[in-house]
Amino acid sequence: MGSHKLGILQRFLEDLYHYPVPEPGNLMHLFYNQRKNSFIVKCDDHLLSPTIPEDRNLTEYFRPSSISNLITVFVSMLHERRIILTSANLPKLSACVQAANALLYPMQWQHIFVTVLPPHLIDYLHAPMPYVIGVPLSILNTKWIEDLGDVVVYHLDKDRVVTPFDDVESIPAHIEGLFNVENQPSDERGEQISELKRSLKTPNAQFGDGVAHAFLVALVHLIGGYRESLKLPLDGDEQQKITFDAEAFIKSRPSALKPFLHNVLTFQIFQQFIEGRLEMLNSGEGFSDRFEQEVNRYEAIVNSWVRAQYKDWFHNVKPAAAEGRSSTEEGGVHPRLMKVPSPQPCAPDEEEKAEGPIKISGVKFRTCSSSSPR
Repeated sequence: MGSHKLGILQRFLEDLYHYPVPEPGNLMHLFYNQRKNSFIVKCDDHLLSPTIPEDRNLTEYFRPSSISNLITVFVSMLHERRIILTSANLPKLSACVQAANALLYPMQWQHIFVTVLPPHLIDYLHAPMPYVIGVPLSILNTKWIEDLGDVVVYHLDKDRVVTPFDDVESIPAHIEGLFNVENQPSDERGEQISELKRSLKTPNAQFGDGVAHAFLVALVHLIGGYRESLKLPLDGDEQQKITFDAEAFIKSRPSALKPFLHNVLTFQIFQQFIEGRLEMLNSGEGFSDRFEQEVNRYEAIVNSWVRAQYKDWFHNVKPAAAEGRSSTEEGGVHPRLMKVPSPQPCAPDEEEKAEGPIKISGVKFRTCSSSSPR
């Protein structure tokens, strides 16, 4: 690069550094080099789902990658591992690193994040804390990787992930199943991976926000229950703030999720998410982003299922009620009516006692045994 062009680039970077951070979704119009040149770009709006093919980053990341590898990187980021993505194609490398980060929404990566690592900063890879770093293939070699210890490496050009961890195994089967792919063999645990992978392979996922939505739904199932563990101020005391009860959060979740969530509570990525939600609630700002909208949609499905269960129960016991009135004294109650509990979802610890699986939108619900204590 000639000295003239280098000078223009330097002035551009200086003007860019002093440019006010634009609001998400707005245009950034920067004049530089004494207003002789201009630079216009639309800033991403993280409140909107990235779409294919409009979002170049996600398109570059999804199209050539296997679903299993996308999930491995996603779950590794949830576990705050040291993660390297590498490619010989620098634009592709930068796009994929940014897309992997975008799929964490509504959470945000809290540690070292470098889209393309310059050669003189190669020692960053020895950092003892979590990171997501894009490393050009030209400066990465096997010897370096072996010296790094426990690190997850995604070779983008070969679509191959090398990891020393079993993080995907920590995800409950019904959550992992949200990523299912058609005609995939069973995993090592002998369970067919069928829903999330399948949804990522449907025509709907090839265009639009299908990919982003699939990962968002997985996070709804994993952490969407946090709202049930918010403690509200008593008696409308405005001095008190809404808080998050971590112990109640664990207790309220299904038993299959508890081991994963015990770890999640210690991760900065989740702590920052909770702190952000509490800050918005306590400031009176509130929130209605696409994550909360998806949580509402999921809860509506659960509630409609419970109402359907109640309707079935009511019709089943109605004949018994008539029989009870004809065979008992006035005011008596048929024994069957005394034994049937009010309809409600299974408590977390009752899942093993549950009967008849019911599948709705890739999620398995179960009808609780009528003899189960409440």
